[in-house]
Amino acid sequence: MRDVGGIIEFALERHQSWYERMVKPGDGCNVYCLVYNENQRPIGEISFHCYDENEKSALFNIKIQARYRGRGYAKATMDLMLDYYFNEVGGEVMIDEVINERGIRVLMSYGFEKVDKTEVGILLRLTKDKFNQIQKSD
Repeated sequence: MRDVGGIIEFALERHQSWYERMVKPGDGCNVYCLVYNENQRPIGEISFHCYDENEKSALFNIKIQARYRGRGYAKATMDLMLDYYFNEVGGEVMIDEVINERGIRVLMSYGFEKVDKTEVGILLRLTKDKFNQIQKSD
């Protein structure tokens, strides 16, 4: 996925551990989903991980393959995942450290706000209240 990582190779044992934790069906702290287009082709991923029950916060991740960007997949997918996170799981804050300008623009246009600049990128966050305001105005 151009400019946002791509395929990560790692040992089978690590892959199995990741799959059990993130995908099948998740451990309550980590939720991972593939994003499919209308032809049922996988075009990206969305997840939250490291959910902290005390802080009611988690780390956010979304990636859409370059050729499918700008078609509304990110917004539709974020609407679903963030609604689940905030209104089903009970999360209060979603955090993402973004390293590329396009990703920063996409998340900020969605409603995420800049919190800090790190050595790696920009720290963004979205609160449950802000998310629900956004959903009401859509």
